[in-house]
Amino acid sequence: MKQMFSRSLLVLTLLGLLSNCTRYNAAPAASEPEDNARIEKSIASFLMALQREQNDPLVESAMFHVLKLKCCYPQYDYSKVSRQMDVLALNAPNPTIRYQAYLAGMFLREPTWQARIEPRQFQDSRVFFAGLNEVLQENLLGDAGQ
Repeated sequence: MKQMFSRSLLVLTLLGLLSNCTRYNAAPAASEPEDNARIEKSIASFLMALQREQNDPLVESAMFHVLKLKCCYPQYDYSKVSRQMDVLALNAPNPTIRYQAYLAGMFLREPTWQARIEPRQFQDSRVFFAGLNEVLQENLLGDAGQ
């Protein structure tokens, strides 16, 4: 019961943060210190969710939402999240989660990827990760031709 309440609170907090971002590729500055605290708390919650390797939907959702948060608030330090994505990319039991974690890690490290994702892709995690896959393929094919 406590876990369900804390997950619900996390989702509501995140929705409040992301509602300030009218377009996910826009980067609004956190206007108040309480926004900074909420963002830091959200990042910490996502880190906890990413460590639940046996709960694939929770991990996938956490990856998707932390990337949306990164688009809205790129100025924050996401290095811990990026390291956790690397761990998942190597060790997650589900191959889909491993690949999505690899894509998410690349997204966190490559700022140019943010500009290549259309805002409509932020409506669904599957569409979003398919878009990241396309960006990766374009990069690989572009590098091979040089």
